[in-house]
Amino acid sequence: MSGFIVDEYNLAGDAQSFGMFIALGCISGLNFIIYYRRQ
Repeated sequence: MSGFIVDEYNLAGDAQSFGMFIALGCISGLNFIIYYRRQ
């Protein structure tokens, strides 16, 4: 998770980090929903 936090600080002016941050957030959200539905 340390890289995740570093990405938050490097978002300004860095479109690639911003895209990675959004992608990771979406993937985490999907994984949470799938895990929650399986219970």
